[in-house]
Amino acid sequence: MKARRAESSLRKPRILLFGDSHSYAVQRAIEKREGKGKPAPLKAHRLSKIKNGKMQGDTSLEEFIEIVRPLRQHDIVISMIGGNQHAVFSTIQHANPFDFLEPGKEAKLQDGAELIPYRMLETAFEKGIRNGDGKSIEALRKATSARMIHVLPPLRSPTTNSSSNFTNPSLRKRGSRTRVFPHPRCA
Repeated sequence: MKARRAESSLRKPRILLFGDSHSYAVQRAIEKREGKGKPAPLKAHRLSKIKNGKMQGDTSLEEFIEIVRPLRQHDIVISMIGGNQHAVFSTIQHANPFDFLEPGKEAKLQDGAELIPYRMLETAFEKGIRNGDGKSIEALRKATSARMIHVLPPLRSPTTNSSSNFTNPSLRKRGSRTRVFPHPRCA
């Protein structure tokens, strides 16, 4: 028993990553690294799905759960699930500054910002985060004894063309534009 414990503590942890489009970027980085003859310290999986009639990704959530199930406490699972839902409220700025506060959380309202009642946003949070990506993250956490790290993918850079063209057309008509805030207010 002691020999097995000692052997496991000497073994490098397995690191597995799962997500969507940001995982694809990690997969490309791994390919470049391995193309230079350097081993990658992790294996990245991208959520398999059909988007615009085209198959993307390589692993379903159910398949990834089975992959991580046998991992041990010293192994690591990295989740990059749900970047867009988490970032959308922090990247759009209306001509009139606004803010919202989660119920039961203490926070200071931004100076000059109009308070948006949380109940107006609750459906979006409930559907997109808690009952969507939140359920997937919870399923991963329950499936493995490995350490789990959830990474919110970075916000779009205001210097890239994709960022300047991101604004939702219906918001653009009403004076909204893309802006990256230094500290997103929503989790």
